[in-house]
Amino acid sequence: MTFNKKILFTALILIIGMTLVANEAIAQDQPEEVTLSGQVIDVTTQQPLEGVQVMLDGEDMDTTTDTDGNFSFEGLSAGTYTVMAQTDGYQAWESSVMVSEDGETITIEMEPSEYYEE
Repeated sequence: MTFNKKILFTALILIIGMTLVANEAIAQDQPEEVTLSGQVIDVTTQQPLEGVQVMLDGEDMDTTTDTDGNFSFEGLSAGTYTVMAQTDGYQAWESSVMVSEDGETITIEMEPSEYYEE
């Protein structure tokens, strides 16, 4: 009986060890999540713009700027994204942004629309 217990214990230790190694390998294969953040400002006054809709084209992600014009997209993979911004009274803005493994912070300068009437 002692011999069977030793074999069972050894097999159990091997299975646990293999599981830990496999989990570590899987974790290394997953891309790190990065953040794309920034601020939206008026190009003329350099003042932050609140309530601007900021979107990532093709990612089905959007957010709205806070009172300081700040926005953030979390949980992204490093890569290139098309960022778009729009709000009443300003021309729509669009640009391609490269997000590194360290994340990226951008400033969006929006131009007032000549044709906007309040």
